[in-house]
Amino acid sequence: MDGIHDLGGMQGLGPVVHSPAEPVFHHRWQAVARALMTVVAGAAGASGGEFRHSIERMDPGHYLTSGYYEHWLTAAATLAVEHGLVTHSELEARAGGRFPLSGPVLGPAVADAGPDVVEPRFGVGDRVRVRDWHPPGHTRCPRYVRGKAGAVARVDGTHSVPDIEASPVEQRVAALEALLTELGLVPEGFIEEVTRRYESEIGPMNGAKVVARAWADPQYKRRLLAEGAAAIAELGFSGPEGDHMVVVENTPAVHNVVVCTLCSCYPWPILGLPPAWYKDPPYRARMVREPRTVLAEMGCRLPGDVEIRVWDSSAEVRYLVLPQRPSGTEDMTEAQLAGLVTRDSMIGVARL
Repeated sequence: MDGIHDLGGMQGLGPVVHSPAEPVFHHRWQAVARALMTVVAGAAGASGGEFRHSIERMDPGHYLTSGYYEHWLTAAATLAVEHGLVTHSELEARAGGRFPLSGPVLGPAVADAGPDVVEPRFGVGDRVRVRDWHPPGHTRCPRYVRGKAGAVARVDGTHSVPDIEASPVEQRVAALEALLTELGLVPEGFIEEVTRRYESEIGPMNGAKVVARAWADPQYKRRLLAEGAAAIAELGFSGPEGDHMVVVENTPAVHNVVVCTLCSCYPWPILGLPPAWYKDPPYRARMVREPRTVLAEMGCRLPGDVEIRVWDSSAEVRYLVLPQRPSGTEDMTEAQLAGLVTRDSMIGVARL
């Protein structure tokens, strides 16, 4: 659908507020909201597309004035109500005030995509034009590419593309948590375990190990660039949001940077949860329109003859930037090399 979430190329959203280091969760309610979305999706049997569409259906004013985890809270509450787990009135009674939900579904899910969707219709090098259509339901085709002509650079498999005043967010999180706990859907210690894993086990330290191995082992590097997810899994890193990984390599002539214009798609198994600036409108809107300017504002100034390639992540494909190995590191161990790698360098907003 054409919604406020589709930020790629929009103007007037201000500078990117970038921090090279920040906590995984700034407040406990954010960790709770993150965990409750997992609970609701499991109980309701909601697909990734249904989850994303529940955010896309948010009121535009609410979407722009709320943050990433409030979007997740709204999605979790909306799906919980739509699937009959709780009622809207129960949520508002527990929250002690208005509990805004997303608007209704405007387009049906694609039940049968047709008989010819297994094989891709186009191959690498084919000239194509993106269909200029505006479906009422969930779609992963951002507005800024619709109607544009180009060439197929790579084939990444076959995927379905279906198309305020309120009570404080902490109270709304607590209300949904209490109702789901009473239904027996939140196991004891589940939220604490989700928080612990993302704070100590799942994060950029995993991606740094992948990069260090690629720097130290040329054969591994070839496998990583050819089959990203499989090579990453060799080091024990896999799972949701990392099923289909594409690794792009920085060179002296080419600099890669990753964004998600439609939401906040990010390779969780190797980078953890995305930083706040990655999820905020200015970065999502401006990086596809003026990448050299945005990178310079973030402290990554590139020579004019360096080509910048912007990769727009989606629910189907996540990207990891393989930074250039710094000079003078030839005698370092893999562990020492991993210590040089930063989260920002694997997103592409910094060079080492």
